[in-house]
Amino acid sequence: MNYILFDGDIRVNLLPFTFTRPVADIRVGILTIREKWEYLLKEKTSTKTEIYLNKKFPLKIENQNVWINGSVCPTEQLVEEIKKLKTGEALFLADVLIACNTDSLKGLENAGSLERTESRSKFLRIENVWDIFSKNEEAIRSDFELITKGRKSQPISTTNQIIKPENIFIEEKTNSFLPYFIESSKIKNDKEVYLKLDGISVKEAARPLVKKDVWLHENDFKKFAANAAPISLLGFMVICRDEELGEICEVIEQPHQVLCKIILGGKEALIPIHEDSLEHIDKKNRKLFVNLPEGLLDIYRDA
Repeated sequence: MNYILFDGDIRVNLLPFTFTRPVADIRVGILTIREKWEYLLKEKTSTKTEIYLNKKFPLKIENQNVWINGSVCPTEQLVEEIKKLKTGEALFLADVLIACNTDSLKGLENAGSLERTESRSKFLRIENVWDIFSKNEEAIRSDFELITKGRKSQPISTTNQIIKPENIFIEEKTNSFLPYFIESSKIKNDKEVYLKLDGISVKEAARPLVKKDVWLHENDFKKFAANAAPISLLGFMVICRDEELGEICEVIEQPHQVLCKIILGGKEALIPIHEDSLEHIDKKNRKLFVNLPEGLLDIYRDA
């Protein structure tokens, strides 16, 4: 569905903030109003605003559009009400248009003639400049609950004195190594396993972990990697004709061979390991002896 946040007549009340942005891009609480909507809708939005703002905040029109009042801070209940709107229906609270579902651009201007539904949701609405400040505490609490739901805060050092720890949430640091503990596991097939991680209980919390690299302590890796498994070659030094080429930093398994990635002269090189190229594996000294075809390494050295 195509969602559009519109300014409406309330824009004038919110000057000077709305001189440079649509109503929905005002920040009240932790998130802007747009960020709140996109978080709950799980969809991107566009904006109907003043013409001179269109270059930075373009309007996207499709055959089917849901128009949403940009001064309204959403709740889960309100989002559900909006998603249930059928074409030609509008959601109101008293005389205030909250949202409408139309199949044309004119539908917003003619919202009063659409089939009317009364909202039963309780929500914040920013109608005046002072609302940005007077309603900020309530908005912060609502946003905090929204963005931390189902997630686990990173631990706080015991050297800190904590007051109301339920109001403190520490985000993960980018590119950091954070421990996750497995509560249970379930085999799906010969290639996939379901893992239940401690503190991850809803899809929203699991989604940021999808397609992430998993790191193990070296001792744990050695414990679980079978001696005969190609992955156990990680860290081995590749040697060809008495020349140390580099340590294996990645193992790629293919149907008829294994490719070992090393750093050769500052560049990545893939070393094929199969019955014709493998000479000997020295597990004690963690060395892999190979006999590579003439010219193979020159491809990487001359690149």
